[in-house]
Amino acid sequence: MPGLFTRQNLRFLFREDQGVIDRRTWWLAVTLLGAVWIIAALIATALRYAIVSAVMRLDNSTNMLELMQKMTFSGIFNIVMILVYVCYYFVSAKRFRDLGRSPYLGLILPAAIYLAASFGPVLNAFFPPYGSWLAGVCLSLVAFWNVVVLGFTKGELN
Repeated sequence: MPGLFTRQNLRFLFREDQGVIDRRTWWLAVTLLGAVWIIAALIATALRYAIVSAVMRLDNSTNMLELMQKMTFSGIFNIVMILVYVCYYFVSAKRFRDLGRSPYLGLILPAAIYLAASFGPVLNAFFPPYGSWLAGVCLSLVAFWNVVVLGFTKGELN
């Protein structure tokens, strides 16, 4: 589809929950969001190890500004992740609308990611070592359902 990633189409895909899209467009949009997510996760992982190493060698000679900069990038990563999840909702809402379902079903996967990240450590305190595992399994089931329904089910456009 030529011109899929024009400014107007990107605005339609990632900043509006109105309209409908087909399976192919959903796959392309999710692939783009996945690439952004992977790049941000790799950067965050590298920064995490940099922060840990900076804290490990924290003494009078350590530059606190360097440590604060690295922690700021960690906060920026969280903001980028929220933006990716919001964009995912917009894309999924369009696809659910194409399937004749409520567009608010697009909130299920971002909510599951948030809940798994929030309650995984809490569940570990009550059900060690299965708490994070349980949260991960639930998240995996929701993600699988989302991909099957949105990626493989025929809608009105195809």
